[in-house]
Amino acid sequence: MNDLTSLKYIPHEKSEKGNGYNIYKRGGIERFKEIQALHREQNWSMKQIEQYFATGGESFKPEPEKKAGELIAEELKAIREEMAAPREENKQMKEQLDNQETINKEFVIPGIQQI
Repeated sequence: MNDLTSLKYIPHEKSEKGNGYNIYKRGGIERFKEIQALHREQNWSMKQIEQYFATGGESFKPEPEKKAGELIAEELKAIREEMAAPREENKQMKEQLDNQETINKEFVIPGIQQI
């Protein structure tokens, strides 16, 4: 995760020793775990997480980004649905053609031969 400690939403204190270390108490650690879960488990970007905390989580609740496999599966499903209609239409046309051939064999061809 990139620059989590730079987020102003993780409460911390500077070390009194002047060594530049940040000291995190329970609240900071809990916030860090929350950010980590949003980032890793929900696939939120750092920008989304910052917006989430800036608005108190009320006005912005992004949906997790879909992974490539999910996107491909959705696209394939849409393609299959698009292809299903012409297949059904072709099936109906074949049935009509078969019916017409039966009619031709039984009625039309014998009628023509009698003429």
